[in-house]
Amino acid sequence: MPGVVGEFFTALAMSSATVAALSFFIAERTKDTSESDAWGRVAKWSWWTHLVSVLGVIVTLFSMIYFHDYRYHYVWEHSSNELPVYYMISCFWEGQEGSFLLWLFWHSILGSILIFKAKDWRNGVMGVIASIQTILSSMILGAFILNIKIGSSPFILLKEVMVDAPIFQSRPDFVPTNGTGLNPLLQNYWMVIHPPTLFLGFASTIIPFAFVFTGLLRRQYTEWIKPSRPWLILSVMVLGVGIIMGGYWAYETLNFGGYWNWDPVENGSLVPWLTGIAALHALLIYQKSKSYLRFSMIMVAVTFILVLYSTFLTRSGILGETSVHTFTDLGLSGQLILLVFLYLIPVIIIFANRWNDIPHKNENQPLWSASFFLILGTLVFLFSSAEILFSTSLPVFNKIFGTHAAPPAKLQLFYYKWNVWFAIAIGLFSGIAQFLWWKNAGGKKLSDALFRPFLIAVIATGVTLILVTYYQRPFAYDKEMTALLEKKEILAYIEWFFIAFSDKIMFFSSFFAIAANIDVLISILKKNTGGLKFIGGTLSHIGFGLMLVGILFSSGYDYVVSKNLTPAELSLFEGDDKNDNVLLPLGVPRQMSGFFATYKGKVQAEPPLRDFQVIEKTKETFKVKFEDKKGETFAMELPLNVFTKQNGGGKPGETIHAMSNNEGADINLTYVKEFTEKNLTYIKPQLINNRTKFIITFTDIQDSTRSFTVIPESEVNQDMGSILSHPSRKIFAGKDIYVHVSSIPNPKETEVEPKYFTLNMKQGDSDSIAGYRIVLENIVNLTEQARKEGQILAAGANIRVFAEDSTYSAHPVYTIGEDHKIGMIESDIPPLGLKFAFVKIDPQTQSVTLQAEYIPTANDWIVVKAIEKPMINLLWLGTFVLTFGFGIAMYRRAKE
Repeated sequence: MPGVVGEFFTALAMSSATVAALSFFIAERTKDTSESDAWGRVAKWSWWTHLVSVLGVIVTLFSMIYFHDYRYHYVWEHSSNELPVYYMISCFWEGQEGSFLLWLFWHSILGSILIFKAKDWRNGVMGVIASIQTILSSMILGAFILNIKIGSSPFILLKEVMVDAPIFQSRPDFVPTNGTGLNPLLQNYWMVIHPPTLFLGFASTIIPFAFVFTGLLRRQYTEWIKPSRPWLILSVMVLGVGIIMGGYWAYETLNFGGYWNWDPVENGSLVPWLTGIAALHALLIYQKSKSYLRFSMIMVAVTFILVLYSTFLTRSGILGETSVHTFTDLGLSGQLILLVFLYLIPVIIIFANRWNDIPHKNENQPLWSASFFLILGTLVFLFSSAEILFSTSLPVFNKIFGTHAAPPAKLQLFYYKWNVWFAIAIGLFSGIAQFLWWKNAGGKKLSDALFRPFLIAVIATGVTLILVTYYQRPFAYDKEMTALLEKKEILAYIEWFFIAFSDKIMFFSSFFAIAANIDVLISILKKNTGGLKFIGGTLSHIGFGLMLVGILFSSGYDYVVSKNLTPAELSLFEGDDKNDNVLLPLGVPRQMSGFFATYKGKVQAEPPLRDFQVIEKTKETFKVKFEDKKGETFAMELPLNVFTKQNGGGKPGETIHAMSNNEGADINLTYVKEFTEKNLTYIKPQLINNRTKFIITFTDIQDSTRSFTVIPESEVNQDMGSILSHPSRKIFAGKDIYVHVSSIPNPKETEVEPKYFTLNMKQGDSDSIAGYRIVLENIVNLTEQARKEGQILAAGANIRVFAEDSTYSAHPVYTIGEDHKIGMIESDIPPLGLKFAFVKIDPQTQSVTLQAEYIPTANDWIVVKAIEKPMINLLWLGTFVLTFGFGIAMYRRAKE
């Protein structure tokens, strides 16, 4: 069984990591060279064994997911037959066990690189990395030692988890035909690449930490800086990219209208990034002034410890009531706490023991020096991370002290009030510090150098505020500021003052950071030979400034486009929701701010259809999925007995599908395909996983030739409450129009019964059905053609149907076979919901009888919310510039 293989590799991974860690540390501490080399060889072979074991666990688990082995709880809980291969990858790390494996994988890869690159630092650094591999391996061990559970294994059988389930009482060998599936919110391509990137950022923080720890052990207090700095830059860069990927995923997938919600899990990744940035700048201070070495070492260690603390927060279940992203508690809280303290306590002890030996000098810096402003910037990052960490950790404090402190009521406003001023300070300091670093200017010379970026920032801020006022774009917290003034209290007035001016000052600070760093960038390129390699830090600061402008515009000045002119029709909506959402009946244009919005209907499958696959089968029905012309995947459930090999033919060349848990005859997929394409209009299969895509067209009120279409999604998900909406957006150069569905009709309420009509008509006669005029144009004799097919008689009716502004045709056929059996070939008009059958001919009266089936259009409508996100592309552009700058800096330090 694959589970046994997986458990074997897990045990081997843990034991080999333990041997490697002990051997590396012994080799590090042994003074005899030959003995140290011998232990080093044992350590290396143990590490390679560990690497193979980790890869073995990963391959085993993924193969179980890929081949839908629902005997295992992890596979059943996180995957399903409906998922394409790329989402199966997301299934791998959706659960805690898989995410631990992802962490193990990155440590294994990074450690394997360091074995070759760390040179004389190898034993100490690899000892630290191998030690954490031992602990992480234990997290997926799933064994009991002295009645204590160690880890949670992904290789547990479903029947071992659901021991009391009735199905396993009656059928011990029962295996489900399908799994529960991947969380709908994770069925997005960003969830295929965001978690690996984020975990690479987490994993890489151990490398600078390992260099610091080894340097302390060796009493080499400065030698660790040069080999570790490229890894610190890599860590900060990748972690930052992972965080922004998560924000972009939220922006594309969730419907709260933004990319950052200050969720505790989001904060858990942000705080180590902030301290990592602080550590990087602390090392720059040491490089410039040979001071703050102890502070630099502490910041590197704190960044790694905070990654471990974040792991505890997100996996222990302690944030269950304050976060929607946290993992459920698997009973690993004790191990997670141990993980933190196993590294925190030794670090505290060794720092205390070596504190007086660490070189330090007078750490008072001149006021107008690069080091002074670097210190200020570093402290700002520290204060910001401390404020976020404290608020995020409230559930932990409540647990420890038995208190009941609640998180801030208005979370967004709370974090804004603090962090906007941190951002303002960083923008100002980054511009000034860059001038001081590269120009070494002081006094009047510095003021002259800063005059141009200062003037540019003033002008840009003034123009921005004028445009914001002209276009009547309110600030996000205008209502909160009005409420503060209504209190008529001194403290409320002070709070109002700081909020009211924060956005104006942040605009200035951001523009100043961009302008000042561009000025420095030009200067570097002019004055330095090979200047490109020196511009990493400057580019990063420009990118950060662009991000701040994009964040402030898109979050502080976003604008609701879907202003409802008739809010009473949304009486069930609460508060501002009835004013900010618009009801769109099918095909009826509704006015919004600057647009007419028209709901055009749902995305339907378009022939030709392909890749039919049976994904689930019972005794009576089966579920099939397929792709349409545009590559969309649809699914539908059909009766089994109609499409079996016996009933469908099973002729040579036809596709027959048999399942391992066959409950009856094989399924004729060729027949399924033919039937589906012929009856596509009436079957109306759904997008896979019960998703529905809605087509909405926005037309400019001033210019009807300017329009665009968005296709937001929604899905009915009872497990997660009512509907889940996934937004769509139209990207412009200066803004996004961001649209999501707020409400849809109850599917049960929109089901309609077909109506039937009998029409006795002669050639040229007309009748009416549901307001449509029906005209029998003529009867066509098809007998000659019918005889070639073994029929005695055939006739066709040419019918014309007149709607409001369109004309449609239908051509039903009446036949009599050689066995004198009557046959009918129906003809339908899908847009009108009409189907005609030719049921009788009366030669004496020269009349025919037609039967019409009419399916009334369902009560089809949606409620949507549309938001304008101004200048949001500056945020994404700034991210690219920031990352590119980090990449250049990392390359430069690696070459050194």
